[in-house]
Amino acid sequence: MNAAGGKTSAELKAFARGTILGTLPVCIGANFIYSAVRFLLDNIVAGVLTDTTVLSFIMNTALSFLSAVFMGIFQAGLCLIYLKLVFGQPASVRDLFHCFRESPDRVVKLQAVISGLQLIGILPVQIYMSFFGQSGAVSPAGLLSMDRAALAGMAVRFGTLSLIGTVIQYAVSLFLGLSCYILLDFPELDTREILLRSVSLMKGAKRRLLYISLSFIPLYILGFFSFGIANLWVMAYEQAVVAAFYKDRIEAAGRTED
Repeated sequence: MNAAGGKTSAELKAFARGTILGTLPVCIGANFIYSAVRFLLDNIVAGVLTDTTVLSFIMNTALSFLSAVFMGIFQAGLCLIYLKLVFGQPASVRDLFHCFRESPDRVVKLQAVISGLQLIGILPVQIYMSFFGQSGAVSPAGLLSMDRAALAGMAVRFGTLSLIGTVIQYAVSLFLGLSCYILLDFPELDTREILLRSVSLMKGAKRRLLYISLSFIPLYILGFFSFGIANLWVMAYEQAVVAAFYKDRIEAAGRTED
């Protein structure tokens, strides 16, 4: 047990490994489909508009937002699979498409809010790079023509904006990272109530979830050397741990209310 109550990250990981041990075909199959759709959609969005005009930037941003919301429906399906598994219920690859059939409007509303908040984090650096793209400064020739001071200044500004964006995105993930599970677990709640419930469940547990998230980075790096194939298992492992974390937080909240 930790100071915030509930299982430690090591206990959650042990529980998650046992949970997915006999269901790897379902987990890996669902993750493969999700990753393939995301890869295809990202490439379509990236290839639609390639010029650096303001209109192109606005349309690219809008398409990226819509893409994130759409993939959020698949993400909710993944959450359902792992939610079922950690609660000892049978799951199938078909559950990946559950939220396209059942109350997709609830998922879209929730994902629109979360995607919008995450967009706030990356928008400044995108605007900055778009501005330099219009000036030609980010081209190889433009970079080579800049003096050291200008190049260093650009690098510092880019790094600062990227860092701020990363912090905002991680903050959104930590505060609202349990929203999909809550949406699936409590169909009577509206979007506002789901978000508030997630924030409430994460009180005193954000550091633990952050540690869990960062602890998978070495595994993803190792998976890279298998041409990404092993990362399908790493994804399943991480998602099972997060679902187990949600289960642990719900049970801890129940004990507190009792």
